[in-house]
Amino acid sequence: MLFAVAMIIFLVFTPESMAGWNIESVSPAPVDPAFSFALDKDGQPHISWFFYSDNDFKMKVEYSSRTDSLWSTRTVDEIGFARDNSIAIDGINQPRIAYCDEDIKSLKYAVWTGIAWSTETVDAETNTYRVPLGLESSIAVDKNNHSHITYVDENTGNLRYAKWTGISWSTQIIDSGGKMGYDDLKIDDRDRLQLVYYDHAKKRLKYAEWTGVAWSTETVNSEPVCGGVSIIIAHNRIPHIFYPTCVNDRTLAYANWGGNWRSYTLRHVKRVANSWKTETLDIGNPVAMNNSVALDKNDYPHIAYINSENSTINYVKWTGKSWQTHIVSRTGGGNKVLLALDDKGNPHIVYYDGTEKTIKYATQSKEAHSQNVLVVTP
Repeated sequence: MLFAVAMIIFLVFTPESMAGWNIESVSPAPVDPAFSFALDKDGQPHISWFFYSDNDFKMKVEYSSRTDSLWSTRTVDEIGFARDNSIAIDGINQPRIAYCDEDIKSLKYAVWTGIAWSTETVDAETNTYRVPLGLESSIAVDKNNHSHITYVDENTGNLRYAKWTGISWSTQIIDSGGKMGYDDLKIDDRDRLQLVYYDHAKKRLKYAEWTGVAWSTETVNSEPVCGGVSIIIAHNRIPHIFYPTCVNDRTLAYANWGGNWRSYTLRHVKRVANSWKTETLDIGNPVAMNNSVALDKNDYPHIAYINSENSTINYVKWTGKSWQTHIVSRTGGGNKVLLALDDKGNPHIVYYDGTEKTIKYATQSKEAHSQNVLVVTP
């Protein structure tokens, strides 16, 4: 069905500056929203997020985008309650969003047609107990502009996969027999799907790849994971996996194939022969549970994170010799930060400002390369 756009809100472009960082207010949000973020091929940002309206007691799935110096926000869907959205941009720069509709316990999908939002149900829960289907969704779009979504069935704990065939949605189970979650799906330049996820029941971080016929899965390690997991595919098609661990502290770990706040360390895991090798990296600051990572053209990691000691928003990159850390904003206070790099390797960061109760968007200016930089040499 088509959900007509009732209103487009253009927000005034009033950038702030934090030592060379341009910070823009995207939209007010009374509480820390669940949000997802992606850049299109032109380097323009797209954000999906949830907003609960006290006026009509409905949750709105919102979409914000930026053109030149103006942000616009459109309502995608209005439902009683929604959870876990994920956004991807197709080959013609149109956004596609996957999310869980708690009202009907189903995975839903929305695409912008150029005129209005078209929404539909991809997979519906039929169990008598009516627990949510479509949690922790992750969406990716292939070269044919066909959407692929991984998501969790809370009733069974199974990790599921849905793909658009060009005619209809086809669904299947990727992994079962545990309690899956923290899934993140990516597509490489061959249109090969690669996936990372975590089995909470067996405490196993797992990796899966679509062979063209079936899903091939393997265990990366058995470290406890206590936060969002992400996978990035390098230029040599090698998957890089990032995840927080919970061994006395929550740890952000970086994998390269080839309750209470705690202190964190950064770990690197890579594939050596038929095993995974782990090493510890030191970025110089304590990080929080939800972090975001991207790889540049040299396949060096760039990380946006919340400093767990003072709630500042930080950005760190590996230069090949050392870690360089920048303070992006001193007014964080949210639970999540997201990072993407454009084609030139410039960082784009989205986070929630708990002080101003606003979704913020930050980009780096030339001055930021030399201001407020902490260099950590291993």
